[in-house]
Amino acid sequence: MTGRPLVLLAWSMWALSFVLLALGVLFSFLTRATPDPNAFGVPFDALLSAALLAFPTVGALVASRRRGNAIGWLFCVVGVLFGVQSAAYGWGVYALFARPGALPGAELAAWLSTWLFVPVLFCIPVYLFLLFPDGRLLSRRWRPVAWLAGVGLLATTLGSALSPGRLEGPPFETVENPAGLAGGGEVLDLTTVMGFWLTLASILLAGVSLVLRFRRAGGPRRQQLKWFASAAALFAATTIVYTAFLADVAEQA
Repeated sequence: MTGRPLVLLAWSMWALSFVLLALGVLFSFLTRATPDPNAFGVPFDALLSAALLAFPTVGALVASRRRGNAIGWLFCVVGVLFGVQSAAYGWGVYALFARPGALPGAELAAWLSTWLFVPVLFCIPVYLFLLFPDGRLLSRRWRPVAWLAGVGLLATTLGSALSPGRLEGPPFETVENPAGLAGGGEVLDLTTVMGFWLTLASILLAGVSLVLRFRRAGGPRRQQLKWFASAAALFAATTIVYTAFLADVAEQA
């Protein structure tokens, strides 16, 4: 698929991301009176959704102008996944607590919202470090790192999504995992841990790739890498702070 169909696909993914993120904000408004330890309020959710919309926007612009650049499509996919996670979280809170039974698939929505962010947050740094700015690996020698990241992301995601028992983290800690594999708890826990360390190793190796790319770059490309490194550091710091906050909320709940 080339040319106009690819441009249409890129902007269709942007539109889907927009609709899903907007749906998440709508659910935030509808559930504003529902006790939720993770709730920051409608204004915050609206601002966060607007910020997350930057991913599919940049992705659609890059994908439509430089269709061979993998970064554009990566951002488009990330935008859709962020949108699904946001809408699923709001759907679950609304259908389970605000108006129980008002919408179908409440448990499924809650399930999606508890693990879908895992592959998104992990794939952003590793593949951006490997592919920025031209969408290509530094050389063929870095292909094993890309595969290592893929295996790590798959293992971490499956371990989180299929773990039996109740879902982790408020407000869905009383909901049974609808996709949990009975009797597979220990194996899935091991899979999650293995996937985490494989992903962490791939992120560190991808960081080495970025440093080598920076050392070889010159002129405008070197400046691009400087700005990218600054944005990546800010994103990492924000993610760490947000994750620590959610962990503290979960302990107090």
